[in-house]
Amino acid sequence: MSMKPEIRVTLSDDLLSHLKKEAEEQRVPLLWLVAGLVCDTLENAKSPGDYPRALALS
Repeated sequence: MSMKPEIRVTLSDDLLSHLKKEAEEQRVPLLWLVAGLVCDTLENAKSPGDYPRALALS
C-alpha cells in the first residue's frame, strides 16, 4: 500500500475570494497560491506546538 502525502485546509470565504482574485490577476492556478500559503505556514512553525490549531499535526 502506498501513501501519498496529503493536507486538507479550510479557508474562510474572504480568504478564498481574495486568493481567487489574486490567482486571476497573477495568472497562476489557485492551487499554487493555497499550496504556498500552507507551505509558508508549516515552514515558519518551529515545532508542532507552533502550528495553528486547525493545522495541528498528530
